[in-house]
Amino acid sequence: ERLIDCLPMGNRNIVYKNNSCYPMHFIGGQNVFSFGKKLFDFGMLSRRCAQNYNGLHVVATSGDFLIHDGVTPRSLVTGKWRRRIFNNIDTDNADRYFVVPHHNDNEVWFCFPETGASFPNVAVVVNMDTGSIGMRDLPELSHIAIGPIDPGATGDSWDSDSGSWDSDATVWGAEAANAATRRLLGADPANTKLF
Repeated sequence: ERLIDCLPMGNRNIVYKNNSCYPMHFIGGQNVFSFGKKLFDFGMLSRRCAQNYNGLHVVATSGDFLIHDGVTPRSLVTGKWRRRIFNNIDTDNADRYFVVPHHNDNEVWFCFPETGASFPNVAVVVNMDTGSIGMRDLPELSHIAIGPIDPGATGDSWDSDSGSWDSDATVWGAEAANAATRRLLGADPANTKLF
């Protein structure tokens, strides 16, 4: 069994292997950490497949999409959705799957490449308030993160900027960012674009 990743939960760190997970506590001294008994018989599908959502962990495992509090796990998807997801995953690109919490919309996204895709091109979206599940097509993205952005803002274009590169002291793209508006930003490695 191999170690995949870890994620803090309260005053402990949850260490995820591919088929199990364990609590790790800081104790100091010569040993520094202590490890508790195995929490669950599930692990993490790949790196970046566990995220914190309101103090709980949302985890994509090798056969389910779960949420847990370190004591009780609960599946976020039904058997039909589980089959749909795991029958269409591209296993050659397993290291590219990831989970993204989207707090603004009370959602969690499980992003994965469908068979034949190199990077995640589909997101299974779970609404954490209603439990509703849907799928969203994506351009092939290598990463999604939360960031400040205001899609309605207008900024200077390259053509309208009259200053030379050396003399222009303004921050590039500063007008387009609004710290109060945090949205998901996705990186498309093939086209070198942000969405």
